[in-house]
Amino acid sequence: MDLGLENIHVLVTGASGGIGLETVKLYLSLGANVTAHYNSNSKPIQNLQVKFPALQCAQADLSSESAVKSMFDALSGTPFGPVAVIVVNHGIWSPQDVPIVDMTIEQWDHTVSANLTSSFLVCREFLRHLRAATESVKDRAAIVLIGSTSGKYGEANHGDYAISKSGEFYVCRESVMC
Repeated sequence: MDLGLENIHVLVTGASGGIGLETVKLYLSLGANVTAHYNSNSKPIQNLQVKFPALQCAQADLSSESAVKSMFDALSGTPFGPVAVIVVNHGIWSPQDVPIVDMTIEQWDHTVSANLTSSFLVCREFLRHLRAATESVKDRAAIVLIGSTSGKYGEANHGDYAISKSGEFYVCRESVMC
């Protein structure tokens, strides 16, 4: 089945492990040109680059507005051309069980910034770049957010994670309505 992804530029955030790395492999198998984003660990992506010339890396702290803007500006100037599809996959989850009553504001802010604010920044910058894109890019444009059941049902002792994943559903909904 041809999904029309041949030579389409796809950005996958949080691509250095788990779901993100498998998503990169899937898009590559469908003929897309893929940018694999990472924050601190590029090794798994670099291992794939040996096999796939249609793969490039991009490092950015997605909780930084200027870093997200710089990343999209840089990606627009690569041979892959402007990003047409984003898969917003990145996120953090604290391994410590901490009930809301005992959670520090630092943990709360860190999780919400890393998961929710960063998703907003990535979607917003993608949509801003789409304004200047050609019609062929706009016709294929898509935003895919990878969520969690925690966003729908909650997760005991991980309220920071659950609320950040719940908020992503609204970022996605509002992005579509732009």
